[in-house]
Amino acid sequence: PFARDAIIALQLVSMIKDTNSAIFFFQKSFTCGINWAILDKFGHINSLLNSSVFYKQRVRHLYEIERPKYLQTLNMKTRLLLTNLSHKDDEAKAEHYHKQNDYFIWLQQQSDSFKENYDRRVVEPSLLLSQYRNKYNDSTSEWYNKLKRLFRNQYIPPDRYDSSYVKLTESNILILDSITNHYGYVPGEITIGIVDPELDQKKLSPEDSIDLFMYLTPIVYHILYHHGCSFWMMQDCLRQSVKQGEIHPRMFAEIYEFSYALFRLDTDLLHSNLSLYYKIRCTLPIKDKEYGLVALRPEEVKLDIEKVNKCRKELNICSVEHDREKAKYAKQKHLKLSFGMLNEI
Repeated sequence: PFARDAIIALQLVSMIKDTNSAIFFFQKSFTCGINWAILDKFGHINSLLNSSVFYKQRVRHLYEIERPKYLQTLNMKTRLLLTNLSHKDDEAKAEHYHKQNDYFIWLQQQSDSFKENYDRRVVEPSLLLSQYRNKYNDSTSEWYNKLKRLFRNQYIPPDRYDSSYVKLTESNILILDSITNHYGYVPGEITIGIVDPELDQKKLSPEDSIDLFMYLTPIVYHILYHHGCSFWMMQDCLRQSVKQGEIHPRMFAEIYEFSYALFRLDTDLLHSNLSLYYKIRCTLPIKDKEYGLVALRPEEVKLDIEKVNKCRKELNICSVEHDREKAKYAKQKHLKLSFGMLNEI
């Protein structure tokens, strides 16, 4: 099983306190790479483990037996390479969003003064204002919009954080593409394993109780969803990864849909700025599948249920109706049954 499936099954048997079945699914979870440190993030599992000192010791002994076996199955060299790429990617992403947030704060503070200075001819503080105000009088004109764009370019000059972020993500995706071509598939759970606080030297934080999906997916996942062209560069290899059990079908579907979402958001400040620096160009084909797993805009929530269920069935993904019932059940029983970047897979 995939790690997420094993941990879901383990939660269910823990909820009904079936200790014998739980031993079986503990073993499956450890075989899939579930780290001991994250078990207490699942309420029912944690409760079962702490119900008996002897039972917990039995499970811990099982973990110590299965853990080395799991580690021996991994290609550590490839894992380390992709882990380092992912960490650099995440750091650059965090810096990028921080800079973007600074811009939006500044823009909000300046939005009124733009028009006020422009209309009142208060041009002394700015050569740009002086240049354009002497020629154009209407603050709603295209020239005024151009003026704001010039201010924005002053605040976020080209070839700084946004261009460096693009260079990093494109470097990462090209390295991953090279590795993928070598294997014939995108390495995932079987080859490099899932994200692990011990192997990746990452301490669990309180927020990780929310972002548990990070510890149930291959490290390669982070690189894939940060570059819009990743799916179209590696779609055949991604499909092969699904067939081989390297990547969960729902993850494949999410990467597919998120790549389209990135293309559609080209008018957003973040992506319009970045698109100026893209060197990797991919032609977006006609979207012929709909999985209903990624909705970055409110209007995308309206799904063609019949089409979505048909597409899901091709990948052995459960129906939309089943997902909705599952979400209700998870909330009612305090279970974690959905994972993913948007808690959708």
